Amino acid sequence: MYRKEYPKGSLKKFGFQYIFDSLDSLLLKEAASSDPQGIVRR
Repeated sequence: MYRKEYPKGSLKKFGFQYIFDSLDSLLLKEAASSDPQGIVRR
């Protein structure tokens, strides 16, 4: 998930940060109601 938020330049040209969008159905969104993907942030 870190690479979605902060994509590495060498992987950005391949669209690597968009792979995580396909994982949307697997995420436990109830973990953090303030985040659309349920990511718990500090």
